Amino acid sequence: MSPDAAATRPPWWVLLVGAALGILTFVATFLVKPVWGYYKARRERPRFRVDGDPYTVLVPVRDTEGGGSQSFDFHPPAIPVVRMWVASVRLKNDPAAPAPASRADGIRARVTFSTWDGAVVLTVPGGRWGEIRQPDDPMEGTVELEEVSFRAGQRRPLNIAIRHPEEGVCYALDNQSFLAGNLLRRPERQLRGGPWRVKVSLSGVGVDQQFTFDLSMVDDALRLRERRDDGGSEQRTAVA
Repeated sequence: MSPDAAATRPPWWVLLVGAALGILTFVATFLVKPVWGYYKARRERPRFRVDGDPYTVLVPVRDTEGGGSQSFDFHPPAIPVVRMWVASVRLKNDPAAPAPASRADGIRARVTFSTWDGAVVLTVPGGRWGEIRQPDDPMEGTVELEEVSFRAGQRRPLNIAIRHPEEGVCYALDNQSFLAGNLLRRPERQLRGGPWRVKVSLSGVGVDQQFTFDLSMVDDALRLRERRDDGGSEQRTAVA
């Protein structure tokens, strides 16, 4: 090596620093960035939880002329109205880090009623989301009402079951119930006896979660309780 070449060669520590910077750049590009992206996506993805207490309310229901469709919360003085108990739960899209990517689309609720020893009694493939349009035309179908979207932070009630006061049975509720006549008493959704373990399975784009409740008939009303993680049951029922 000539003296001139030796004189222009960088010191060893400069080469070492350059190599270290190259390694750090490689790690940041091919390891840290993907890991951070994965962590960020996990924090932003939809995540559901039960918002507040399950609740049971006494609501009016209208029977249309001819016993066709029914509807909640419609009480014109000229049309006779009965009142029934409706057991519901509010679900909230509550991501750890709300972002535009936190929106949950195509969310369906599958509701399964079982005995406490695990025997399935009844399954509702498409649960009834409250506060959306109630079906009134059998020709239109109800499939599109079974899927909803949630913005980050948005809450929606899910109707679980109904009971007419002083009757010894209750009924699981779905959108077809509004088209069945007989004030939402759909025979194939009838529940006798009880109590029941109710599993709500949410599915949709990026969503696969389950929640468990206890449903029972108490006096002439309904009671809905949320199951704790330890398998016990606590009283979390609001009655209005």
